[in-house]
Amino acid sequence: MSQSAAVHPFDADEAARQTRSRVRSAQLLAAAARLMAREGSGAVSMQALAEEAGVSVGLIYRYFGGKDELLLAVICNVLDAFAVAVPDAIEAAGPDPVRQLAAAFRAYCTVIDTHRHAAVLTYRESKRLSEESREKLKKLEGHFDKITNAEVIIKVDKLQQKIEATLQIPGGEVVANAEHEDMYASIDLLTDKLDRQLKKHKEKNLSLLQGTGR
Repeated sequence: MSQSAAVHPFDADEAARQTRSRVRSAQLLAAAARLMAREGSGAVSMQALAEEAGVSVGLIYRYFGGKDELLLAVICNVLDAFAVAVPDAIEAAGPDPVRQLAAAFRAYCTVIDTHRHAAVLTYRESKRLSEESREKLKKLEGHFDKITNAEVIIKVDKLQQKIEATLQIPGGEVVANAEHEDMYASIDLLTDKLDRQLKKHKEKNLSLLQGTGR
């Protein structure tokens, strides 16, 4: 006798509840990231977080157990974004390792630009977390190890979106900068520059290897 899988009816009310929950959680994370990046997580109270988000303190506790849990959630949110964007960019770039690295770096910059406040907290405030929370972060960081040493500076100067990058790669260092009125155009310009420099670095290494007969 054949058995068919149980079919669960669509629950519109539950779907709406989950959607509201995701939206509210994102609202709280964004507010926490802004405030903590501006004031420092240690100086921020739950009342200040509630005022920044435009909600009650009680509502925050419905979603998060406290300030430390909220800080961890902010950091995990941006690391999750890295974990999705960077591998997807590498896969879409094809087999060329140079194009993979350039694509990964563009994705890296895009995530930082999209989550600026959370990115600041990731590198500035992670030491405030408990040992258990830091171990969780280490696992997440392993998802985007294609970029092992990168320094990125994004700033606005007289309406120009400026981005500077330094990549540590085997056998050297690649430095590039770009600016444009649009941040994503700046990232595109920077990625093109990095792509050219990485290709030159690869060709130089190949020449050296051929010269030594390896």
